[in-house]
Amino acid sequence: MPNYVIPHAKIDLSHYRPRSQPRGQVPLISFPFAGETCAPLSALLSTPLHVLQQKMPAFGDKSIQATGLPAIFLKFCWPGYEKYDLVEVIHIAGRTDGQIAVGIAMAMQTFILKAMQLVPTDPRYAIIPGSPLCNLNYLGIRSLIQVHADLFIVQLEVNTSRVPTIA
Repeated sequence: MPNYVIPHAKIDLSHYRPRSQPRGQVPLISFPFAGETCAPLSALLSTPLHVLQQKMPAFGDKSIQATGLPAIFLKFCWPGYEKYDLVEVIHIAGRTDGQIAVGIAMAMQTFILKAMQLVPTDPRYAIIPGSPLCNLNYLGIRSLIQVHADLFIVQLEVNTSRVPTIA
C-alpha cells in the first residue's frame, strides 16, 4: 500500500487577520529526506542537525526568507479538528528550510498532544492513543504551503510501510 497524504480540512479565512504582511509569496516548500518524499517527524525531533543536513537535500535553503516574515502561523487543518482553530507560531527569521522543518515537527508534536485531549468531528482521522495518526514514527512533513499572508499549513504523509494496520 502506498503512503498517503492526510487531507486538509476546509480553511475559513473570513475572520483571519494577518499579524505581518509578507514581501512576497513563496511556492510550496518541499521537505524530501533520504530519498523519500517527506521528512519523518521522529527523525526531525531526534536527529542532530549536522546529520539532518546530510539527509535533507534542501536543509540549507532559505526559500521562505523571500516572504520577509519574522514568523509564520502554522494552522492545523486536520480533518475533524477544524472547530478548535489550532495554530502554532514558528519563528523563521534567519533560519534555513531544514531548521524550519524541525520547528514544524515540534509544533506537530504539540498539536498531537493537544488533539489527543479533544473530541474530533471526523472519527476517520481521530488522534487517539495507539493510532498511527498520533505516532511520530509514521508521520512525515511533505511540504509547507502559504495559504494567506503569514498563515501556512503543513502537508503530512503517513508512511504505510511502517503501519501494516492502516486500511
